[in-house]
Amino acid sequence: MCDKDNPIRWIFQQNRDKMMTKTFRELYKAELRKPTPASVFVSRVAEATKRKENTVRMWLAGRQQPDKLARERIAELLGVDADGLFPDNTENSIIN
Repeated sequence: MCDKDNPIRWIFQQNRDKMMTKTFRELYKAELRKPTPASVFVSRVAEATKRKENTVRMWLAGRQQPDKLARERIAELLGVDADGLFPDNTENSIIN
């Protein structure tokens, strides 16, 4: 069986061949362009709630709170209870 009969192996081989032609610095720069898990999380939440990524970051920073529908969509996306996602700020305060 040749590599083209196994598409996954063929794609891996093509990517490996491309990587072998890049310099150390080029490989590093390619890694820098990859999204981080945190940025992927923000993108997924933004898409699920139909909001901008900046809005999601404001929620994460505690500067804004999502509305009820957005909280429900986030809870559904993450498979958790919506009530626990955004507790009252006084409960999370270091000084009560």
